[in-house]
Amino acid sequence: MLEMMIAPMIIGLSHSVETDHLVAVGNMVNVKSNWLTESSKGAIWGIGHTVSVTLAVLVLAMIQQYYHFELPFKLEILVAIMLVGIGILRIFKLLNKKEAEIKEEKKVVFFHIGLIHGLAGSGTVAVLLSSLVTGTSGKLLFLLWFGLGTIIGMGLITALLTRLKFLKSSYLDSFLFSAACLSIVFGIKIFIEQIS
Repeated sequence: MLEMMIAPMIIGLSHSVETDHLVAVGNMVNVKSNWLTESSKGAIWGIGHTVSVTLAVLVLAMIQQYYHFELPFKLEILVAIMLVGIGILRIFKLLNKKEAEIKEEKKVVFFHIGLIHGLAGSGTVAVLLSSLVTGTSGKLLFLLWFGLGTIIGMGLITALLTRLKFLKSSYLDSFLFSAACLSIVFGIKIFIEQIS
């Protein structure tokens, strides 16, 4: 029982630090804000991710009992487009701020970005489930603990990002601009990989 709780939670924690997750959330967090506010946004991202992964995995599992199929397109393309969009939006905000703070993203935006990431990652989780867990209750428990690990991981990551506010303003702007460029580059890389 302990293994069934710890293993998926560790997998969820490690899943939350995947590059595409870090790049997306890193470009949405207001690093000058309160760490508690931003960590709650990260946790909401994790909840969105957990909701879509759970629904997608359960629907796929039900359908594939009767019919084996592959998705007609790769959902990672959505993540690629989203990463490019987030990067461009962050650069636009950085270049156009005039003494004003970059507007804080609402929690609902974090939830929806998490949903999209969850859909893209649901195939990986489905493979994990099929190889590690049998039975519907076992799959649900795995998803619950996996989701909890992701929620905790993203909450910690966004809280840690707020520590950057102690950097000099010029260093912070350089860091944010670099992160935005990385988001665009990484999004293009994912897109090319998925269409080739």
